[in-house]
Amino acid sequence: MDPPSLAQTYMRGPLVVQSHGTPLSKEELAACKQELEAIKKEFGLVEPDRAFMDEKDVEWRFGGPPDYTIANLFFLKGKTKNHGAGSLEMIVENLVKTWEMERSHKLDPNKHMSVDPQRFHISANGGAKFDNDGANKIGNYNVLLQSVAPELYDVDRINWEQSHEKFHSAFAAFPWELLEVFSPPPRVSFSWRHWGHMTGSYEGQTPCDQRGHRRPRGPRRAHRDVWLLRGGGERQAPAH
Repeated sequence: MDPPSLAQTYMRGPLVVQSHGTPLSKEELAACKQELEAIKKEFGLVEPDRAFMDEKDVEWRFGGPPDYTIANLFFLKGKTKNHGAGSLEMIVENLVKTWEMERSHKLDPNKHMSVDPQRFHISANGGAKFDNDGANKIGNYNVLLQSVAPELYDVDRINWEQSHEKFHSAFAAFPWELLEVFSPPPRVSFSWRHWGHMTGSYEGQTPCDQRGHRRPRGPRRAHRDVWLLRGGGERQAPAH
C-alpha cells in the first residue's frame, strides 16, 4: 500500500491515541514542523543529520527522499541524551540513522553510501549473519528479530513488506538514539534504545499510549552493537 505521504512511509499511526488513525493532513504536518522548530529554538537542539539524501540518480522506494519531520519531532521530545556537536557519539548516531534511511528507502543496496557493500555484514543477538544483499532482501525488522519466538514473530513467514505492515498503524514514530560509546574507532561499540508510544492499533490490540521500547540490557560485551568505521566515519560496516 502506498504511503499517505513521504512523512508517513513506515510509521503511520496517529499522533494521539485513537483506534483508527487517518493520514496527517497538510495542516497537521505543518503544525508538527512548527513544533519541531520551536523545540530546537527553545532548547538549542539540532535534528539528526542523515547524509546522502541529496544524491542524484537514486531509485527511491516511495518515489522520493523521506520527510523526517515526525520522526525528528518525536526523537527530540523523547531522547535522553544530548551529544555534543562533533562528538564521536553524535557522529555514530548520525551514521546509524543514515544507514537506516538508506536501507529503508534506497532500493539498490549496492548504491548505499553509508556502508561498504562488499564488506557489510549484520547480525543480532548471536543470530544468522547477513551480507549486504541478504539483509536488504528480507529487511531490517526480519534481520533484527531473528531470535524472537516464532509464535510471536515468525521471520520465515514474513517478507519485507509484511514486516512493516504489522507496525504501520501502531506508532506515529519509533525513534532511535545512541546512549553511550564504549570504544573509539576504528572498532566502535555502543549501546542504544528504541522507543515509541502505541497511539494506534496493532493486530487488533487497542491503543493504550504506553511506551514500548527496546534497550539492550545485561553485560556490555553481550548486549551492544559493534561497528567498524573508516573513511572519517562516512562509510562503515559492522565488525564481524
